[in-house]
Amino acid sequence: MVDPKIHPYKIWINKNSDGYDGQLFYHLALNPFTKKNNEYGISNELSYRKQRILYPFLAYLSSFGNPHLVPFTLLFVNLLATFFMFYFIALFLQQKVASPYLMLFFAFFSGFYLALVRDLSEVLEGCFIVGSMYFFYREKIIPFILCATSALLTREVAFLIIFPGIVVYALLLIRKKIDYKPLIVFFPVAVFAIWKLYLYLAHGTPGGGGNFTSIPFQGMFKGLTLIFDGDLHQSLYYRNSYILYGIYCVFFLGWYFWTALALTPKIKFNELSIKLWLNISWLILLVFILFLSDSIYCDDWSFGRVFSSFSILCFIMYLVYGVKFSKLYIIYTMGTGLVVMFRIIVFF
Repeated sequence: MVDPKIHPYKIWINKNSDGYDGQLFYHLALNPFTKKNNEYGISNELSYRKQRILYPFLAYLSSFGNPHLVPFTLLFVNLLATFFMFYFIALFLQQKVASPYLMLFFAFFSGFYLALVRDLSEVLEGCFIVGSMYFFYREKIIPFILCATSALLTREVAFLIIFPGIVVYALLLIRKKIDYKPLIVFFPVAVFAIWKLYLYLAHGTPGGGGNFTSIPFQGMFKGLTLIFDGDLHQSLYYRNSYILYGIYCVFFLGWYFWTALALTPKIKFNELSIKLWLNISWLILLVFILFLSDSIYCDDWSFGRVFSSFSILCFIMYLVYGVKFSKLYIIYTMGTGLVVMFRIIVFF
């Protein structure tokens, strides 16, 4: 939470708000070179949050070091990232000779809107992931390396998607008998490792653990149970609001799992191409989300953000495999997007 009594700059703070992760990016955007966990009336954990340095650093650069512009540049960077993410999707559609109306369909993939309105890094991460996939598909190695490196410096979780792509790209170059380029492809991993080493030496071991369970679905069931369990000592209206919120979360989660199940028959590992990258990353992310703890699944802001990269991956797989969407799935997707947007506008 930002303490307005200590914070030196004028910003608008929601009344009775506990804050969210956006305030931590705001802290780093004010001073990305800081070594203080407590600064500007904001408590941070630099060893963990600086893993995601690129988003606040770009906001800092866009503000030209003016702290009064930072709240606006955080939004500006994400809006620009949204534009380029849709631009890369449009290029994919052009390559696959697919209907441009699929762009509108992608607009209802709603996890990114949760990140956009709270100044979070998932939008920028998604932009660089889509960019790296597009340049992989076009076999443009330097833009691929730049996008992959940027994705890793935006969110460390992007490693689950980017690293399989790097390995597959290296194997493709080896098959083409190009001697030096397979090593160049691992440049993003080297940068990521050096940055992680610097953070460890400068700030110690990063926290942020405890978000996993040992049994699949355990965290999801426990999280949803916590949502549906309204405090029995509260009013009937209060308990009913929890039930409605729980139904909404199940509806939201259901879309992600329908999206994943629709792709299951397509998963094969016998072709050295972008399909192999997508399939490996899809499997890794699916396992990842199945073992997430209740601390993620008890809040739509949390699982909506975490699943946003998975939804991008699934959409690109739809394009690459030429999967046709059923009318019911299209209606469900649009319904989910509209409900999430309504939730953001009314209950922000």
